[in-house]
Amino acid sequence: MELVRTLVVKYPYILSKDQEQLEATFSILEQKGVSRPEIVKLIFECPKLLSINLENQITECLHLFDLYHKISEEQVFDIFRHFPYLFCCEMSKMRLFLGEFRKYKFTND
Repeated sequence: MELVRTLVVKYPYILSKDQEQLEATFSILEQKGVSRPEIVKLIFECPKLLSINLENQITECLHLFDLYHKISEEQVFDIFRHFPYLFCCEMSKMRLFLGEFRKYKFTND
């Protein structure tokens, strides 16, 4: 609860989000195996998660990681747990970034 208070004080625009928007974010992440306390911490670190079309971003990001490097959904979510900005990145930049790793033969093996 203290983390939620701090989140509201630090990012007051969160009060402009309606309950449906907040629940949609929680629902999407819970479906992917992220617990509610973990979601609050991720939102605290990256509040932009509440302002993007999270479902589309996740779908596109998972597709790109699979396409370029055959990195599984579980592995992508492990990355996300340590770097919550992952799903907030512009997908055009993500393509370039993953393409550079492919160029230098980065693999998941």
